Amino acid sequence: MAIAKLDDAAVSPTEHSTTLSPYRSQIFDTDLKNLARIATVAIIYFGAGKLGLYFASFNASSSSVWPATGIAFAALLLLGLRIWPAILLGAFLVNLTSLGAVFTSLGMATGNTLEAVAAVYLTVRYANGRRLFEHAQDFFKFVGFSMLAAAISATFGLTSLALGGLAPVSEFARIWMTWWLGDVGGFLLFAPLPILWIESPRLVGDRRRVLETSIMLIAIALIGVLVFGGALPGIENYPVGFICIPILVWSALRFGQCEAATAIFVLAVSADWGLMHGLGPWARFHNPIASFIIPQAFLMTLAAMTLVLAAVVGERKRAVADANEARNQAESANRAKDQFLAMLGHELRNPIAALSSAVRVVERGDLRSLQATPLLEIMVRQSGHLARMVDDLLDVERLTVGRIALNRQPMNLGECARHCVTALRLREEYADRSIELSIEDAWIDGDPDRIAQMITNLLSNACKYTRPDGKIELSVGSESDRAVIRVEDDGEGIPAKLLPHVFELFVQGDRSPDRRAGGLGLGLTLVRQLAELHGGTVEAHSNGLGRGSMFAVLVPRIEMVPKTGANRTEPTHFELSRRILIVEDNADAREALREALEMAGHEVFEADSGTSGVESALAKGPEVALIDIGLPGFDGYEVARRIRSVSEVQGMMLIALTGYGLPEDRRRAEEAGFDEHLVKPLDFEELTKLLTAFDGTDLKKPVAL
Repeated sequence: MAIAKLDDAAVSPTEHSTTLSPYRSQIFDTDLKNLARIATVAIIYFGAGKLGLYFASFNASSSSVWPATGIAFAALLLLGLRIWPAILLGAFLVNLTSLGAVFTSLGMATGNTLEAVAAVYLTVRYANGRRLFEHAQDFFKFVGFSMLAAAISATFGLTSLALGGLAPVSEFARIWMTWWLGDVGGFLLFAPLPILWIESPRLVGDRRRVLETSIMLIAIALIGVLVFGGALPGIENYPVGFICIPILVWSALRFGQCEAATAIFVLAVSADWGLMHGLGPWARFHNPIASFIIPQAFLMTLAAMTLVLAAVVGERKRAVADANEARNQAESANRAKDQFLAMLGHELRNPIAALSSAVRVVERGDLRSLQATPLLEIMVRQSGHLARMVDDLLDVERLTVGRIALNRQPMNLGECARHCVTALRLREEYADRSIELSIEDAWIDGDPDRIAQMITNLLSNACKYTRPDGKIELSVGSESDRAVIRVEDDGEGIPAKLLPHVFELFVQGDRSPDRRAGGLGLGLTLVRQLAELHGGTVEAHSNGLGRGSMFAVLVPRIEMVPKTGANRTEPTHFELSRRILIVEDNADAREALREALEMAGHEVFEADSGTSGVESALAKGPEVALIDIGLPGFDGYEVARRIRSVSEVQGMMLIALTGYGLPEDRRRAEEAGFDEHLVKPLDFEELTKLLTAFDGTDLKKPVAL
């Protein structure tokens, strides 16, 4: 089964791949699995430490090549700080078997452990953690942290040796410098390889790339043997170490960070092997500083250069990929926009064509009542269809820019669902639909109008894509702390390719020319956005084309709220004749509204501007004034303010009649002195209720000009 699910709290990737809190909490966390890891890391560290001591020069414990530091850093970064005992144990055993002094070895091991812990902490906190090699800026920070952490180990080590009487004062500076350089080299030469290959393994690829990578590694190995391994007689007399630079640059530019780190490791192993045997371009130097420290500094410089170059190339590749993805998304959005505009034109032309035809027949006159009735029904039905499309478009725009504010209150979701089904069946296109109900009471804190809109959209969508005799089921209930709305059908179903995008804007399954289902592809988008505003989620399930679908909305549930007197039905009012002023600059709209009101038995006056509207209100003294907002002269807000400023007409009911329906527009209307705010096209049932309920009391107070 293909499933699409959109959560209101989707987790987005962070810049740092790790966080500090797990590291802090894991430091003293031990179990059998962790003990096995500690033992394994301790053994590896011990072997790397023993290897590093072969390069000891001024002191048996001070080496210019110390791969154990890289092993410790990589292990703590990848496995967590909870394996710190492995570093302490491994370092202690390395020094104990070399010196035989317990307290000195313990002090040196403490420095090695603090060095690795400090480097990992700073890297996670400030240099993007495990992804430190992805950006040049993060790598430079790592280099700085390595130098700082290495100073901790060198200081602890030298102090321990001095206190144990194992280091002469005259050699302090050279011992500290050698120790520090060896540890920095461990960070830069040996740590990148395991980190990069474990974090971003690339063991497979196209044959051409594998072949090219193999050639590069063989080339760097050969150069390492030739330059540093003494394979060429007399090579030690020439500074030919720079010959390896082009290969390293090749690895960084052509391949990536994993391959570049591998090339650096191969070169470092070759160079260190040559140093162990007194071979290579630096073998002619008899000074230990020249023969050990200078080549190590050279390798570290090459490593930093290569990894920074690889990071820059990686950043550029990612930027190009992001740009291509953004372009593809823009092109896809542009295609969706074009498809939507074409669909919008089709959907608007259908009701307009029906209205135009009906009007043309009415214009011919001599209609009998039996002929006029279906024409009027067509006009009402198609104008309602147009109004719903406009409302959907406006709702999507408001939700997109965050302009919809929910009027939340405790409500019974089951009761709301029953009302929605009843209202839907009153619409002719859904009157014959069979909708099975499985509804339980479930209370939520929601906006009743918006919840009803979600349920109606889901049911309308099911009706569109299900044959007339098909099965549609609406269920409402509770699951744990969530109230659930489900709409299931056995209709056309959803293709697996479309399912993940079904809640996106303008997405529809049927794009055939006949457009049987109709609509603008906005309904499900509104469902998702309104659900998220209520702190909920939406889901879509389908087994494929022709196998039906299921949509679900899950919103937080609350405890049942008992009904109070506020829930009682208001007494019914009988429609009365009113004296009504229409202030509207559009002649057609004004004339149509006047005809409708007069047919309902009301006495109507007209005005076509802000100035004439105020004059008519003061002269005629109507009970109700319907005022358009966009008027010539001055707008409807000013008309309301001027009317409210005259005490003689304070009993008048002012109704804003406008195409502006945002909450901000309603607030401005209320501040100007309007009693009600109606959005075009006018809902005559709502207007009739207002006129019937009006008794001349509880009106706005005068507004100061």
